[in-house]
Amino acid sequence: MVIQELHIINLLQKYLKNQCNEEELRILLEWLKSTEDYKSFDVVDEALRTEVEKMVFTSDDKHLKELHAEVSVLLEKARAKELFALKKNRNNRNIWSVVAAVAVLIGIFWGMGHLLHSKSDKVVSYKVIVALRGERKVLTLPDGSRLTLNSESKVYIPDNFNVKNRSLKMTGEVFFQVTHNEKKPFVVMSNGAVVEDLGTSFNVKSYKEDEDMSVTVSTGKVRVNIQNQDLQLALSPNEHLIVNRKNGAVTKEKLSDNNYNEWMKGVLYFNNTPIEEVIRTINRVYNSDLVLEKNNVDMKISGKHDNKNLHAVVEAVCFATGLKTRKENNKIILY
Repeated sequence: MVIQELHIINLLQKYLKNQCNEEELRILLEWLKSTEDYKSFDVVDEALRTEVEKMVFTSDDKHLKELHAEVSVLLEKARAKELFALKKNRNNRNIWSVVAAVAVLIGIFWGMGHLLHSKSDKVVSYKVIVALRGERKVLTLPDGSRLTLNSESKVYIPDNFNVKNRSLKMTGEVFFQVTHNEKKPFVVMSNGAVVEDLGTSFNVKSYKEDEDMSVTVSTGKVRVNIQNQDLQLALSPNEHLIVNRKNGAVTKEKLSDNNYNEWMKGVLYFNNTPIEEVIRTINRVYNSDLVLEKNNVDMKISGKHDNKNLHAVVEAVCFATGLKTRKENNKIILY
């Protein structure tokens, strides 16, 4: 076996373990484009065609777009040369490498599966709205629905939004004031949960780094589908749903006072919230750099704070927990 083949096999093994960097992935793509070893492509022809036809991707990342373009070129080349045709009575010693190469090709598509995708034949592009640390952002969608994004939140809006459907994806925290349309349900997808509007305004909090994901209804109704549990729940006004991503626990409660939308007024609200999540929230809102020493992670905090001064907020946290602070460079250490 020549050195080049060993190198390619090594890259294939790395790719299958999801360990390839961008440059290594490009080397694999170039090899797939240039190799003439297509004797056994027919072995996975049907599976490959099925996956290629099913998956359509888009991204705002320049590098991923380039890789997507490379794969498209490769597919067109493969079709043009009829490389999928069955060739009999040939030496099959390279079957493994061909199957692995096709696995890489399919893997490239599936590996991008975390991006938004469409089952249509037409590639759909997305506009990404971002609220950075320390800011909130308000936008109005083409259907008239109004969205308010909390700090460090993103909304992905397809360019065909409100054409046949009204589906979008988000991370972070967003308050939705939906213009109801029975013929076009408003659907929000976030980290394994799907929230469908039934004529309402509601809040979705779903930061990837937080333990809990929550939905809180202000008016109307929503239906929440928790995908990994095959569970569907309906929420009415002032009902609050919490899904713990670590243990799968689902809690639904009726609120006497709905304080979960207070962030839109600049108010911090915590309800038996783990101290680590409290610190993350403060850092998002104030664009600060608070650091919690690990021996204090079991603390929880409840209460509201509407003071916009970071120093006052930190003092309130220390008062409630007994923690102290010290400064190290630009960081505030809580211990």
